[in-house]
Amino acid sequence: MGAIGQFYSLRGSVRLARFRLLHHRPSLDRAISHLERGAARLRPGHPDRPLVLAALSNGLLWRYEQTSAAADLDGAAERLQEAIAAPGLPIGERAGFRGDLAAVLRSRFLRYGDPADLDEAIEAASDAVRHSGNPASAVTNRALALLARYELSADTADLLAALRDAREPARGPLHRGLRLGALISALGARYQYTDDPDDLSGAIAAGREALATLSRFDPYRALYANELSLLLRVTGRPELLTEAVEVAEDALRDDPPDNVDHPGRLSTLSMALFMRHLAGGEPDDLRRARELAEQAAAAGALGRPMLLQRVSLIERRWFDVTGDEAALDRGEQAVREALGLIGPGDPLADALRCELAELLRRRPGDPQRRAEARQLLITAVRGRAPTLSIYSALRAAVALGELAAEDGRAADALLGYRRAVELLPTAAWPGLRRTVREARLAEAPRATDAAATAVQAAQPGLAVELLEAGRAVLWSQQLSRRSDLSRLRVAAPATAERLNEIRGWFERPTAEGE
Repeated sequence: MGAIGQFYSLRGSVRLARFRLLHHRPSLDRAISHLERGAARLRPGHPDRPLVLAALSNGLLWRYEQTSAAADLDGAAERLQEAIAAPGLPIGERAGFRGDLAAVLRSRFLRYGDPADLDEAIEAASDAVRHSGNPASAVTNRALALLARYELSADTADLLAALRDAREPARGPLHRGLRLGALISALGARYQYTDDPDDLSGAIAAGREALATLSRFDPYRALYANELSLLLRVTGRPELLTEAVEVAEDALRDDPPDNVDHPGRLSTLSMALFMRHLAGGEPDDLRRARELAEQAAAAGALGRPMLLQRVSLIERRWFDVTGDEAALDRGEQAVREALGLIGPGDPLADALRCELAELLRRRPGDPQRRAEARQLLITAVRGRAPTLSIYSALRAAVALGELAAEDGRAADALLGYRRAVELLPTAAWPGLRRTVREARLAEAPRATDAAATAVQAAQPGLAVELLEAGRAVLWSQQLSRRSDLSRLRVAAPATAERLNEIRGWFERPTAEGE
């Protein structure tokens, strides 16, 4: 490397280190400028060029995470791919670059939505884990790519693989902090799937440890604080809801106002305050939540539909508390804008339709709006692809039953209540702990409401079926585990024995079986 190229490359590396230590954005911009000059002075084939390109790629990716500038993301991928393709590159060094490429490809998937980027990211990270001398960052990058693919496909094999990677020990505060960040996301995702309180507790513990491990200047600390706040508010416990507010406020303090994620941080704080209001009824929490949600929506382009959905949710609560009909108008405007920003197949679409229906049904003197609310709920209830969480799907079905019954639409009411009963076995599926299943069923709609609606619709036979289905969820699951295994023992004795062990575990009367 020539003296001038070496000078620029060294200065760029120093500036990158300063940004990582102090989260100093001007240092990142200067680092990228210096590294670009250094790379320009190195001809293709120069042995030092791949290292400079890889450092430049890292800088561009970090800046992309701050600004969401597509040119930086595309540039990061191009520079790193050129470094990987350099002739004569040692196997371990190439593997390390491929581990970094996994992070770039995951970000590119999140930006452009091409699933092939995730597959390539996982393959690149796996190659780095096998061949790199220091695979710590590759393990973390693979965990995050697997999680992204799980959220796309709902393949639990990806979720379990991500958990295994996230639980691998990592040395040093930087690698440890990033690995804990992956563990927060993985356990949080599994909690959404299982409702297992151990997963929620584990994710919260990982979040707290990540914040204790990383410097306040670390650019990822605000991200993990934001995720921890989301998890804490799920608990509904007053002391943890207060911690959720405090952690969200910390994330805002650690985050520059010009960061592309700043509106999301504002929205997270607004939701933490909103949940604390729901638990304690404090009007000031609701008032502040409302102000922050409006600020977030006004400032945010990234994830705007979600920001607008939260505005609508808080406006609906404001109406319920104050009776201010102008809040219904603001909420309706926000959610209609959100629906206009997404495609018909977007996973958020049904949730937005349900939110709009909740607003519209609060106008008893407007038959046109109530008819629209009913049609929105019918669309959500009849949807073939399950884009709603089980909680939201149950809520939509019950809301349809209630609304249609109020309006004298017996067939639509029966559709809603019947769907709610059909969802009960899924809501309390056997993979959950017994206590969790019982809690879900206790919160679920009553089968008697569904049966009464069937009787009103002159379908007494269906009424009996709905009563039996709604009242015997746990008993039916228990009976299904007592099927005869004799034929299976002949064909596959090991499988039969394992199945017998599993159902024996489910039937334990002790806390361990829970």
